[in-house]
Amino acid sequence: MFQLFSRAYKAASLRIVVLLLCLCGLSGLFATPGFAAASLLDDIFLALRLDAGPDEQQLSLGATAGISNSPYREYGTRWSLFPLISYEGPKLFVRGTTAGFKIVNRENFEFAAYGSYNGLEYDDSESDNERMRRLDDRHASMLGGLSARLSTPLGQFHASAGVDMVGNSGGLAGDLGWIFALDTGVVKILPEAGIYWQSKEYTDYYFGVSSRESRKSGLERYEAGGAVSPYLGLSLNVSLTRHWGLFCKGELLFYDREIRKSPMVDKAVYQGLNMGVLYTF
Repeated sequence: MFQLFSRAYKAASLRIVVLLLCLCGLSGLFATPGFAAASLLDDIFLALRLDAGPDEQQLSLGATAGISNSPYREYGTRWSLFPLISYEGPKLFVRGTTAGFKIVNRENFEFAAYGSYNGLEYDDSESDNERMRRLDDRHASMLGGLSARLSTPLGQFHASAGVDMVGNSGGLAGDLGWIFALDTGVVKILPEAGIYWQSKEYTDYYFGVSSRESRKSGLERYEAGGAVSPYLGLSLNVSLTRHWGLFCKGELLFYDREIRKSPMVDKAVYQGLNMGVLYTF
């Protein structure tokens, strides 16, 4: 009887996971995370691995809903619903919008090559500002580079540097940060802090205004420099059962002056909140 119940439970759980993924894929709210949200979600997956060994394998599937503001002037609030996939192996990993190969994978240290999707983009039809609607679109990018993570009793320290492989900006971007896990049993609390950095080319592509755009829109011409934006985050991971879990994470990103000065921007702080469910096999 117990074995029959166990098999039925696993089958029902798998159906629920598949249903969640299908709903995300078919939903009109389907979107990908932008700006800081990609890293935000990647850290949620890493939170599941902070106490795992380097040779352990783990697969998690789920879905998340999020809300965030865009840095762009008179741009609407972004609502999103999308599937989550996480796989950790001795060499390969998939963490939401990031996938990579572990060049070095030890108990307390990881050095990897990665590719990561950054969903920051500007669509002129989404702005309510007449002059902003005359600007060119800015497209999402794919970063490829190297990352390192070091786990210590004081938390996990991580750094990354990647180049825009799509060629939209031809620039570089990455992060440097810290995350700490406070495990209370059922609930895991994870505060974090760090910086996101972008090269001049990367920042200027998303926030600069060319001479041609200035003449067309009436906005002041602007050439952005490199940017370093600090962030703070807090996440809660709740274990419902051995396989099912919930998470909630919020993040504040304080835009660098080079971003705030852009005539395209009317916000000083990015605010993002994501909630979701994960099933770990």
